[in-house]
Amino acid sequence: MRSFRAAFALGLVTLGVQGAAAEPITTCTQGGICYCVNADFLAVIQERVSTIRARLAAERAAGKATGYISIPALDARGQLFQGQW
Repeated sequence: MRSFRAAFALGLVTLGVQGAAAEPITTCTQGGICYCVNADFLAVIQERVSTIRARLAAERAAGKATGYISIPALDARGQLFQGQW
């Protein structure tokens, strides 16, 4: 039991050393939709959006049609779908 307590305490100390997450900030899309995002993830999000926009532009320049399909991973109650596909 002592080893469990020691491991648990070490785990708590380790979690505390990692530091707090960045403060959420509000950012807005080009279309004027604003949302909150963790500042640590903003650069990655912007990079991925730029990559997707560039790929779409290249496909359109090649004369291809592009579309968007959204498949929710959550049901109306906010529960994650599991094994229902």
